[in-house]
Amino acid sequence: MTSGTLSRDSQHEMTAGGANGATALTRAALVGGVLFFIATRMYLLVLFSSSATATDLPIYFMYGVRGVDL
Repeated sequence: MTSGTLSRDSQHEMTAGGANGATALTRAALVGGVLFFIATRMYLLVLFSSSATATDLPIYFMYGVRGVDL
C-alpha cells in the first residue's frame, strides 16, 4: 500500500456503512433518549401539576406584585 491509497478493507468499510452504521445507531439512541426524557417530564407535569402549581405560583406572583409596587 502506498501513501494516498486506501486498502481494500478500509474502502469496503467506508462504502458498506461501517462508520455510518455506528453513527446512525448513536443518533437513534440519542433521539430515543430525548423523546423518553420529554415523555417522562410531560407525564410528571400532568401528574403533579395541581399540587405544584397551586402552591408555587401564587407565592411568586405576590413577590412580583410587591416588587412592581415598590
